[in-house]
Amino acid sequence: MVSLSTVLVSVILGGIAGFISAYIGPKKLEEWRQEKHNREWAEPRRELLRQLLSDPRWRFRNIAILSRVAGVNEEQCRDLLISIKARGIANTKSKEQWALISRAPLEEVEKDNDD
Repeated sequence: MVSLSTVLVSVILGGIAGFISAYIGPKKLEEWRQEKHNREWAEPRRELLRQLLSDPRWRFRNIAILSRVAGVNEEQCRDLLISIKARGIANTKSKEQWALISRAPLEEVEKDNDD
């Protein structure tokens, strides 16, 4: 015969295990999905943007060119550019341009170099 205390312990442990799997399972799954997205989608695009902005021929690059080459829309491109420590400006022709902060420090004002 099973004692009441054994049943209570089983119920409590089962409840704790259920809570842990219901809470931690989805959280870990979301972390895994985010890591996979970063590894397979975001990081290759960040590297491509770094290469484009490191090209010695241009200090600033047009957002339309950057987003087209990276295969993302302009809003996604801006997020990726910020994550690689780039900054944007609007040139005299009102075109949005971006450069790596290491190549164009924030203190400098730069004219359009990429048309």
